[in-house]
Formats: sequence, C-alpha cells, structure tokens
Amino acid sequence: MATPVYIVLPSRPDHVVSTAKDHAVQGYTELHPYDPSQTEGRLWIFDNDGYIRLAANHNLVLDVNGGAAKEGNTVLSYPDKKDHAKNQLWVNKDCILHTKLDESFHLGVNDKGQVIITQKKEQRVILRAPASLEKRPSAWERHEGELNVVAVGAGNHDVWGVNHLEHIYHWDGSKWHQIEGAATNISVGLDGTVWCVNKAHEIYRLDRGTNKWSIVPGELVQVSVGNSHNIWGVNHLDAIYKWNADSNSWTFVDGQLTNVSVGHDGTVYGVNRAGNIYHYNGNSWDAVSGELVQIHVANKDLIVGVNKAGHVYRLKHGKDWEKLEGELSWVAVGHGGELWGANSAHNIYKALL
Repeated sequence: MATPVYIVLPSRPDHVVSTAKDHAVQGYTELHPYDPSQTEGRLWIFDNDGYIRLAANHNLVLDVNGGAAKEGNTVLSYPDKKDHAKNQLWVNKDCILHTKLDESFHLGVNDKGQVIITQKKEQRVILRAPASLEKRPSAWERHEGELNVVAVGAGNHDVWGVNHLEHIYHWDGSKWHQIEGAATNISVGLDGTVWCVNKAHEIYRLDRGTNKWSIVPGELVQVSVGNSHNIWGVNHLDAIYKWNADSNSWTFVDGQLTNVSVGHDGTVYGVNRAGNIYHYNGNSWDAVSGELVQIHVANKDLIVGVNKAGHVYRLKHGKDWEKLEGELSWVAVGHGGELWGANSAHNIYKALL
C-alpha cells in the first residue's frame, strides 16, 4: 500500500494511531481522535518491504518495543537498526497488521489508548486510506450474488449469508463459497463463530476447520452471534433466549422480540412485532426511540437497522437514529464499519459506515 493511510481502531473509526505528540520523533505511538486538519504524525506508509513508515518522516518506522514480538508497547524507531529489522516488518493481511516475525501477534490498542502488540482480536487495528475515512458513510456498491440474509464477522473477508433457496454462502474476500447445509438465518461473530437456524427451527453451529455443522439443542427462528460467549436468539413464539456455553443450554430472557442482535462486547438490542426497539441493560429491556423490523449490533458504537419501508438507519450515541441512503430488507455491520445488506430483490450491497 504505497499511498498514505490511517491506522484505525475498528470499534472507534473516529480514532487513529498517531505519534504521541503529533510530530516525528522517536517514542511511543498512541490513539488520538481523527482530525483531517491535523495529519502530521497520523499518516503512515506501508511500503513494499513490509515497513510501516511515518509519512511525515520516512526514516521512522513502527517497531516492536524491546526487540521481541510479545504483548506490549510499540515505538517509533529508525529503520537502520538491522539487528531489530525483523521486528519492524509487518504483514498487511486483509488490512489487519501482523508482525512479520510472528503473525499471531498483531497491532492493537489497549484501554489506555496506547498502541501495543496484542493477540486479542477485539483490540486489533486496521489500515484505511484517508479518503475512505473522510467520506463516511460511503455509497452502497452492488456486490455479486443474491442473498436474503447477510452477516459480517471480522471484516470483508468473513461474510456469510443465506439465499431464498436456503443455500449457505461464505465470502472470503475474493469469491463466494457454497457451504454444505440449508438455513433460513445465519450469524457470525468477531471471532469467526458461525451459527444458523433452518426452516424446521433447528439450530446448528459450524466447525470452521471441517466446515461441518453440529446440532445445538433448542428451537429458534433467528440467531445472533457476537462471539462464542455472546449468542442470543428468538423462537417462533417471540420468546428470547441467551446461550449458556458452560451448561450447553439456553437461558430464557423475559420479554418478546422478533429480532435480536448481540455484539462481541455483549451489547444487545432487539425489535418486536410492533417495530418497537429495545436495549437490554443486563436485567431488563429499555425502550429506544424509533421503529425497525431488523437490527444488527457489532458493538455498542456500531448499530444499524432497517424499518418496514426498507429505510436504513444507524444509531448514534445510543439514542439518535441517522438515516442512511438506500433501501434494504436486511442490513449488517462489521467491527470495522463494513456495511453489508440485501434488498427485497435479493441483491447484495456493501458500503463503509
């Protein structure tokens, strides 16, 4: 990637990785609010050699602090330190940054806003070109294929869906692969956990290693996966259930919904038959303004939905709905703001929130 890019936290796309004091000196890197008027120290070059260089000073690169790829801070370093060169090289895999030395370690941000090496998928950061960050949400683009339901996992390389024939498909970033089985609803979490339900209301979870489904006890018409520990669903009687992985069973949750969604951080929203929207506070449901027929949660900051007219909305600040362009019957948002949707004609669209 030769053009300057931002390094963005997917859960906070308004924050970018920057030099600690916004100028090109050796030292630590941190997370700062995005400001297009202040690009000094915030734009990076991912060069052909695998270095991530500061755009304002190509002599400075992102390096592993302490000379070893283990969880901890990263620093700005001069690239002529050949003895540490292997720790300065990175792999851009689907815009997620891994250390060249050990791809199990990737660039992330801790809860203090410090840029670190981490193995936690929820904390990893991505590369994004400046234009795509400034023009958000982006316009919908038609995508190949036909689906009724679409779900987004860790990014545009892990998208799942079912069509009107109940065929199951997985988009790996380059093409659709049909997966064995039949489903009417499907969901994928940030960690790649995939569950689905079929027209008989049977529930299945996927072994990503073998692409084989195993049945799960219970009956649902819709399921939502935030990750392997956050799975919710509703049945044909509008009853709400939360999966208990320890007991391998469902826990009944008071209330009635026709559609529910849970994010990887445990944030839960749902809608009922009247189109009323609710947020689960951990004990009960709080009413949220607006009307929707379907809602999708990536995390507390990324929530989208559609109403009965097909209008698409995003929730801002947990209370205000912003209307987006387009008309869809189903919408989903990924943890990097990747928007995917399908309309009543089964056409697939994608954008960036």
